[in-house]
Amino acid sequence: MRTSRSRPCRPPRGGWPKRWPGVEKAKADVQGARANLCVAEAKQAAAQIFEEYTRLTAPFDGTVTERSYHDGDFIRAAESGDATPPIWMITRNDLMRVIIQVPDRDVPYVDRGDPAVVHVDSLGAEEFRGIVTRCSTMQSSFNRAMRVEVDLPNPSGQLHDGMYGNVMIQLEPPSDVLAVPSPAVFENNGHGKGAAYVVRDGKARRADVWVGHDNGLVAEIRSGLREADDVVISYSGSIDDGSDVEAQAATSNNGERKAGHE
Repeated sequence: MRTSRSRPCRPPRGGWPKRWPGVEKAKADVQGARANLCVAEAKQAAAQIFEEYTRLTAPFDGTVTERSYHDGDFIRAAESGDATPPIWMITRNDLMRVIIQVPDRDVPYVDRGDPAVVHVDSLGAEEFRGIVTRCSTMQSSFNRAMRVEVDLPNPSGQLHDGMYGNVMIQLEPPSDVLAVPSPAVFENNGHGKGAAYVVRDGKARRADVWVGHDNGLVAEIRSGLREADDVVISYSGSIDDGSDVEAQAATSNNGERKAGHE
């Protein structure tokens, strides 16, 4: 019977290597592959950005109102101070912005949220209603007026950019005091005192009145007149107290009856 004797495993001359060269190379290859992947992803992202430059998308729904270039035209990059026209102009028309220059005397009374009624010259008597949405809070040194903006819904598309018209802003809530056309009041000293002529028994009678707010169109009469008084609204200085007059109901331009007589 033969027996074997195990021999101890001796390290090679110079000792066992601390790291195998193949493992280190594999790790380096992995890191290199990851770096190449990051570079490729960055190039892909840059290519996507450049590809997105080929599509121009407006941040809102609107209508192209001006086009400077057409299919096949060469478009070069604009530089600072360059007068190159834009590719196209897009206008939003579902919500219009009405610009108003409010005169100095009415500036203190304008507030955000004030109701506004817009009449456009080319659209006849149709009314468009909105509210004051912005006030510049400063007056122009050129005309002493303040810029006010009204956002006006335009679901029907009747309103177009560049239209002209007039705006009536309700600066204060409706008053429960009597009011007459501003030309009916004379000798108005600006501090409340004034006068007006009323028709009684076919004669013009002077009445001293106390005037409230006067916007140039309508003046509040806080005292001195009664609701049933017939007021001369077109006084031109040719009437004296006691003059014989013939009262005639006044009408507005659209045929509606107005308070007062002329």
